Amino acid sequence: MASVGWIVSDSIRLLLILLVGLNNIFQLLTPDKVPPTKKTLHWGNMASCVATFIWFLGAHEPLYFGWQAFLIFGTLSMLIILLTALYISYVLAIAQYAAVNMSKKLPKNMPMMYKTTAWVSIILNLAAVVTTIVTKDNRANAIRHAASLIIVSFAAPYAEISFLRLRKVLQAIHGSLSHSIADSSRPASLSRIKPNDASSHNTLPSPLEPIPPSLEGDKSSQPSLTNLQTMPSPKREVSCRDLHADSKANLTGQNHSQIRTTKSDSKLGGYHLSHKITSSSTHLSGKNKEAKKKSTKIRRARAVVKRINIYIRFIPIIGTVIFLCLLANAVTQILYGGNYDEEVANESQTYNLLTDISQYLTIVAIQCCQYYAMVRAPEPIQNFLDRFFGFECCRDEDE
Repeated sequence: MASVGWIVSDSIRLLLILLVGLNNIFQLLTPDKVPPTKKTLHWGNMASCVATFIWFLGAHEPLYFGWQAFLIFGTLSMLIILLTALYISYVLAIAQYAAVNMSKKLPKNMPMMYKTTAWVSIILNLAAVVTTIVTKDNRANAIRHAASLIIVSFAAPYAEISFLRLRKVLQAIHGSLSHSIADSSRPASLSRIKPNDASSHNTLPSPLEPIPPSLEGDKSSQPSLTNLQTMPSPKREVSCRDLHADSKANLTGQNHSQIRTTKSDSKLGGYHLSHKITSSSTHLSGKNKEAKKKSTKIRRARAVVKRINIYIRFIPIIGTVIFLCLLANAVTQILYGGNYDEEVANESQTYNLLTDISQYLTIVAIQCCQYYAMVRAPEPIQNFLDRFFGFECCRDEDE
């Protein structure tokens, strides 16, 4: 007979794992260029979602698939999740080693340790499943939990250490970028630009000032006073008027010539001044672009540090809870033994709080792996998430 507790809890868990799987499909359909590591994590998360959904669907009445299916899909789900977490730990090891030592090439023993841990866990899980199906003994099933403990004990602490080191490096980079952008964001004042010396020609001679010698004309061409006195008086009057007109015309012509020269010099000085202002504006525009790039780097660094802080807080909690659950199951099955098939069949009808909590932890573990590889969803879906949930996924990192 089906338990009401299992019906309610299984329905909630199936809905949650469907949402997680749907989100993972959005990640696979992202329009952004995704690194190969994140692509691998997306497919790993998709496989764990499928295996976990089938496991939850047939774990309890009224859709109980049998104890063999419960064992196989439960083992497959947990193994894929743990191997994905181990891969994340490996990627973090490369990232923090490159940040600290300026080299992506890990020491030779590190890749070997990760490969050995993965293969040992796979072999032990496979051996535990086959032995449990053959013997139906709980002690054989304890080997499966022990194999999972190996990965949790290795991956969780090393991931925590890697996140701490990465945060330290990124905070140092963020500080240096903040100082450099503060220095580059001070624009040079236009008041420092000195006008060209040619601009001093912009001022024309004042009418109150005496006419310069250059504007007086050639004195040798003008008749002397003695010559004027020897002329008859009528002619002298006409000559005086003519000479006065000629002198005025000569003076006006030379004055206009000087004004045209002054205006051309003024234009030349204005050109130099305009050229200097344009050059300074271009220089300031280049500085603003450089400051904008540094500001983008700071924003991305802050987004990465924010995500790292989340992992630093939750990895110890989640890792410790999963470790204790696996350890408790392994110790209990080793000490008390019993038939695995009968225990699973009884549990499919009777609600068990501890088993229920451990299965919810499976969804939490998948979501943690998915959050690490999170990218932007396709544009219409991402706009919907931004509008209704304020879920601006990786906008600062991937722009």
